[in-house]
Amino acid sequence: MFDIHRSESSPTNADESKRIKSLISDLQSDLKDSQAQIDNKLESMESNITDLQLQFTQMENRLDRWQKEMKEVGVIGFPHATSLF
Repeated sequence: MFDIHRSESSPTNADESKRIKSLISDLQSDLKDSQAQIDNKLESMESNITDLQLQFTQMENRLDRWQKEMKEVGVIGFPHATSLF
């Protein structure tokens, strides 16, 4: 009873398949681009962390050296503790 005809504007199965393959290709390309951006940001963060760790270690070493020097100054400069009051 019902006669179903595909209209000229309806996509064929082949057209739909091409469209889906194109969308999948676009998604894969976007995924690769996103992964590359994430990798670059991660490398940058790792570099920053390494730099901060190095700076922290240098600060610790300076503090240790200053504390040692202050103890030596205290021993050399003030051999006997005397009260000023």
